[in-house]
Amino acid sequence: MNSKDSQCINSNSDAKSYCFLNHRMDVDEWEVDLTRHHKSLSERRKCRLIHAKKKKCLSIIDE
Repeated sequence: MNSKDSQCINSNSDAKSYCFLNHRMDVDEWEVDLTRHHKSLSERRKCRLIHAKKKKCLSIIDE
């Protein structure tokens, strides 16, 4: 088994270690995908917060 087949990568965002066996992806590609996924999650989180603020403002205006 070569080093690419069993590589542990530490994720800084949640401090967990992810091990992938027999992965075909290069580490750089994996990091790009992780960054893209993290960015997508933050964008969705930001949209949810904006939506919640708008909803709260509308409920205050209605009262």
